[in-house]
Amino acid sequence: MTDVQEPMGLPVARNAAGGVQRAGRWRVAAVLAGAAMALGVSPAAAENAVPMPPTPPKQPVRVQGTDYPGVPVPFVERGQTAAVTFGIKDSTPVGYAHGYPAITNNWEMIFYAPDHTAFADDTLTPVGDAVGSWSCTRLSSGSFMQCTSTYAGPPPPVTGAQWQVNLTVLPDAPSDTMLTGGYGVLQVASPDPDASPHWNRWDTPNMSLSVGTCPAQQG
Repeated sequence: MTDVQEPMGLPVARNAAGGVQRAGRWRVAAVLAGAAMALGVSPAAAENAVPMPPTPPKQPVRVQGTDYPGVPVPFVERGQTAAVTFGIKDSTPVGYAHGYPAITNNWEMIFYAPDHTAFADDTLTPVGDAVGSWSCTRLSSGSFMQCTSTYAGPPPPVTGAQWQVNLTVLPDAPSDTMLTGGYGVLQVASPDPDASPHWNRWDTPNMSLSVGTCPAQQG
């Protein structure tokens, strides 16, 4: 599998005299001058004017909640695969400052595999009546996975929701060890017109992923 590379930055103009900053300043001056002429303002006054601040981006709200992993944590031999249960509960009720909106959509989960493990497949399975219809993609040799769901409706219940992913313990994993450091995050959006216009995404706290390795076989 080929890892996805970060996109390259946009090309910039460079020269021996002034480099990037001078080219950037020239472009800004030209744009301001053009706008000034259209508005009947002198180019010099426009260049010295204080620019208007950009519209603040809509930032995610971190929902208050509690990690809700499966019990007991599975233990497997190195090279084997285990179904690992994770989830979230005790999320703040709908309508509170750090809770979910009443209606959600565009559900997405992102995952990082625990140390010495990798996601075995592109599967995210709901436990019980948790939200399903997930489509997943593994990246970075299986150490990262991103999933989306077509679900639209109420947010996860306060009583909790759990899902499962399949983790393979890599051959280099230490034996008789709890492999930690993995987690998932649920992100949801809202079409609710009563939701604050400054906040359009809600993120859960980290939902831990752990798997144990069996003791080394004597022989």
